[in-house]
Amino acid sequence: MDQAKLNMNLEVLNYDMSGLYEEQRETPISMREKMRTFNQLRVDIYNILKTPCEEKQMTLKRIVPIGSVAMRLSKHYSNLNIIICIEKTDGDEGQFFGNDNNAILRYLTEKLKTLEGYEEINYIDEIVPSITGFNNNVAIQITSHYGSSVPTSYIAARFMGNVIKFYPSFAILHTALKGIFKNDQLGNNQQYFPNSYALSMMITHFLVEKEFLPNLHQQYPERFDPKNATWDFEMIPDNDVLEFGKNETPAQILYHFLEYYINKPICSFSINMKNNEMMERNQSLGLVIIDPFDDHNPGRLVTDNRPFIECLKRTQKLIETLELWDMPRLIDGKSEIQNA
Repeated sequence: MDQAKLNMNLEVLNYDMSGLYEEQRETPISMREKMRTFNQLRVDIYNILKTPCEEKQMTLKRIVPIGSVAMRLSKHYSNLNIIICIEKTDGDEGQFFGNDNNAILRYLTEKLKTLEGYEEINYIDEIVPSITGFNNNVAIQITSHYGSSVPTSYIAARFMGNVIKFYPSFAILHTALKGIFKNDQLGNNQQYFPNSYALSMMITHFLVEKEFLPNLHQQYPERFDPKNATWDFEMIPDNDVLEFGKNETPAQILYHFLEYYINKPICSFSINMKNNEMMERNQSLGLVIIDPFDDHNPGRLVTDNRPFIECLKRTQKLIETLELWDMPRLIDGKSEIQNA
């Protein structure tokens, strides 16, 4: 491998990565649109559910944003993800309508369909049921949480906010990898590529393993313990952040990421986020991530990881071998990754 050529190509790629991030990042205007939509949703959901909740001795406690917006990873086209938090008035974490906790989402789905400004509203019956659709052209996704505990999705978003505080280029790296996956010939097939949250976990594990980040689970065990979580979540002090970090460009980190996961047989290992270990398991084509904030395995949508690994290999090959003037925009839709 020609190290000088690689270094030049990484410089070009770094420029492209930064440009793509600036092009796609959440703008003040798009964030204001999302917040207006969130405020409207909060009012509409409260009006729809207030009486049914009271009749069932339930209390609608909070409606909060989660997902990429809360994690500081949102793009101007990202979904607005929110969670509805409901608990029993008497403290008993019982059922909502009959024996089906998810009936609240079905009920809410039908009511939202009748309101002006809502389009393509649908109830999605998955492991984590949700409502999807649009409000004034902003894509929305609504989930629910029952009980007095703080939902782990809320804690996960705050955790990622702290990760990005330690490593501000995280969002650039995340955006570039999503772009590479999308450009790949199979990039639109979810069963081959990790979703945004699973990718965030994979990046975090890699950054901790290579000492670009501390292990926040171990350094702040009480702060990120779901059992101890409160709504009054505090960010990690700035002084702690200033003591950590390495000087490498996002493109250099991307190249190290490719090397790491190409050489790690993720079909034979699971990623344990709390201990930041790769743990041996029975060989499988799926992606297994053990995450304190998700009991369902964030990598569960990846049923065959071989195309994902092949995509990483093709990308690495392109970065290493192409001439500088032929360096493709791997991340902006102009590349031919699948033909490398």
